[in-house]
Amino acid sequence: MKSQMNEIRFDRGKIRTLDEGNRKLFCAADTTELLGYADPQEAVRDCCHWDTKRRVTIKDKEVTVTFIPWNDVKALIRNSNTDNKQEIEDELFRLAFTTQKVDSEKSITKDSVSVETHREVVQTYNSDLFGKVRTLIIDEKIWFVAKDVAASLGYVKTRNAIKQHCKGARKQGFPTNGGIQNVTIIPEGDVYRLIVGSKLPTAEKFEHWLFDEVVPAIRKTGGYMTDALAQKVQADPDELQRFVRAFIKEKDRADKLEQELAEAQPKIDGYNQFLNNDGCTTIRVTAKELDVPEKQFTKLLVDKKVLFRTRDGYLLPYANKKNSGMFVVRDFVSTSGELLHQTLFTTKGKLYANRIVRENAVTWR
Repeated sequence: MKSQMNEIRFDRGKIRTLDEGNRKLFCAADTTELLGYADPQEAVRDCCHWDTKRRVTIKDKEVTVTFIPWNDVKALIRNSNTDNKQEIEDELFRLAFTTQKVDSEKSITKDSVSVETHREVVQTYNSDLFGKVRTLIIDEKIWFVAKDVAASLGYVKTRNAIKQHCKGARKQGFPTNGGIQNVTIIPEGDVYRLIVGSKLPTAEKFEHWLFDEVVPAIRKTGGYMTDALAQKVQADPDELQRFVRAFIKEKDRADKLEQELAEAQPKIDGYNQFLNNDGCTTIRVTAKELDVPEKQFTKLLVDKKVLFRTRDGYLLPYANKKNSGMFVVRDFVSTSGELLHQTLFTTKGKLYANRIVRENAVTWR
């Protein structure tokens, strides 16, 4: 798709821009040149955590140009060796955004633009018991800083824990006091895997805090009333109005999605039960993940009436409400034509098994 560029000119030079809906993008090459970076590509790679290619027309020729959002422009400014960084940021912001036509009820600030244009929301949640956990919402999906989660769960070697337990980890630029830095972020599924593998006695409390309090609040409101937000409201009363409007909008959207999900749930459950075994593990693998001898593990589950052994020797879950969503039983045919059964633990089942193991650790060791 071709796009027509605009141009921002001031004393130091010029930066070409693109307007896409409510989002303004800046030419990465122009920005790095203006800021005096010797290696523009390295600067973009180190400082920018979102860039995009666009086909544009320059002197009647179509070319591909790399653009970055305002959030990354700020990162390049703050990590540059140029003088008067704050003046450059303020002047560029004024030229880029103050001429925009905006809603009379909405005030544009440098921070609000960085969040809105980048479609990312960064929040930090603090717990007296577990410390700090930073989160990042990217296109309405919640991600967690892996190191924070691993440290909260008592892992001493956080990097090894992430490598061992996390399947969906990825690198992402993240704003810190030292500028934008690449950190490892993980989705909710990997947080569950770290919880299951944790030896911390309070791992279950961490699970409840994160998934019963923080995550539902994010999904319902698009935010969480932290001390930082409370301070913003105190400093700027209009911040509360913006938060309330976002709350109502997100709640309406969440209610609609919940209704659609409830209507589709029977079909979803059916597909999950018979077709989707992602994240499920066998009894042997689950025992290994929990660092429990397999024989003692299966005996414990049988004694606790979680599993039972059939006449043919298969370990199957009891068909009761307590076991709902804990297991998937997969049927398959062997090479000899025999029908076989295999019990798999879901993520929810592994959390439950981990709880049983912790509560009964003395009896099986």
